[in-house]
Amino acid sequence: MVVPFAFRWFFTEVLTGLEGPLREAGYDVLLYNVGDPARRERFFATMPLRRRVDAVIAVAPSFGPAEREALH
Repeated sequence: MVVPFAFRWFFTEVLTGLEGPLREAGYDVLLYNVGDPARRERFFATMPLRRRVDAVIAVAPSFGPAEREALH
């Protein structure tokens, strides 16, 4: 899951709602908080998602064209 602000009410509620059912279905859940520019830059520079993943859930961030392509 990629979120801009992990500890704001809305994002906490979304994470809580998704995490339980995903774990029950046998998925591991990784959280990437990309709210500040340094974290966002580090995330896209290292692209930890290049490892084997089943899906990316991006909750409300706005990605530029290069960032969308990297996630794809």
